[in-house]
Amino acid sequence: MRAGPTLTLGLLLATAAVAGERTVRVMAIDGTERTGVLRQVAPELTVETGGEDWRLDWSEVLELTPWQPEPAPPAEAHPLWFEMPDGARFGGEIVAAEAGTLTLRIRSGQTVEVAATQARAMLRASRSARAAEAARRLLADAARRTDALVVERDGKVGELSGDLLEIAPTAVRFRYKERSLKIPWDRIAAVLPSPPPPRTAPAEVLLRDGQRFAGRIDGGDGDAVIVEAALLGRIAIAWDHVERIECHSRRVVFLSDAPVLRYEAESLFDKRWEYARNLDLSGNPVVLGGRTYPRALTMHSRARLTFRLGGQFRRFAALVGIIDAMGTRGDAHVAVIGDGQLLWQREHVQGGMPPESVAIDVSDVQELELVVDYGGDLDLSDQVAWVLPRVLR
Repeated sequence: MRAGPTLTLGLLLATAAVAGERTVRVMAIDGTERTGVLRQVAPELTVETGGEDWRLDWSEVLELTPWQPEPAPPAEAHPLWFEMPDGARFGGEIVAAEAGTLTLRIRSGQTVEVAATQARAMLRASRSARAAEAARRLLADAARRTDALVVERDGKVGELSGDLLEIAPTAVRFRYKERSLKIPWDRIAAVLPSPPPPRTAPAEVLLRDGQRFAGRIDGGDGDAVIVEAALLGRIAIAWDHVERIECHSRRVVFLSDAPVLRYEAESLFDKRWEYARNLDLSGNPVVLGGRTYPRALTMHSRARLTFRLGGQFRRFAALVGIIDAMGTRGDAHVAVIGDGQLLWQREHVQGGMPPESVAIDVSDVQELELVVDYGGDLDLSDQVAWVLPRVLR
């Protein structure tokens, strides 16, 4: 892919002499949280809070959320969604194609050039629910090594496995069982090239309309943030369009992805509650404090999860509370124990309360336990989520 000039998403005040003030909430990887006025975006993040400047390298940031006093800008219509192996997901259309390189017009009206083999998926926005499910299943198939199409016509959905020969603005040529088929885009729900190798970006900028762009935070001001995207070039995104920025550090290990050493559970009514990774105990996304979290450990009283740290980490951090689905119900005691010693606890964590922040020293700890115990209502509605549970090297 050839990187072009900086792309502009939303209205940027490019000629403004002084950047507008932007209030942001920053969560560091060590659990520190502060809200203040954004003073500098790069090379290091600077936020003024309490009359002082708080400076952080972006490798120390877990996430940044801008305060949005206005409703999200109206979403623009677009025919296709593009998914990239670095986590980027954006809307647009194919306006030209030559020698395997696609020229895309993205939602800002700007254009980028993308090698078709670099895309993870091209999804028609108007695909049916059945076609969308077929595409999700194919994308999740780790054994798939070939190109694939999901096609639909007259309410029927089909899946083709073969070779992509050509992608054009109006149609796709595809080799299927030794036949070359030319299929118009209005019959295609998804184009899924042979899976490209996954890529990891230092940060992902999540937009309020569902788009996301992955790359390195390279600059910005109170009006916009600039992302240097490996697959798309330099992109300037107005803060008004940003939901949050999520950062990735090699120093962080999420316990929601880590192996569990032991799980112990006790129930009052002969029902054994299992724990859940990245979902609540009903299989739904974890919502805590009005926000949906992709990384979490959900437990029900009385239970404890034990992880082997082996003395390799220095800090544990998380947010913890009873999930929003319980409403105001639930009353639990929660604790963190290291090698049999109590490191942190909160009693009577109740439904409807704001999440509790945990940030504690775990230096030299061999085994770390997350504990959820009965509160004032025994085990009724005690679905407790530890969100963004992480240890730091």
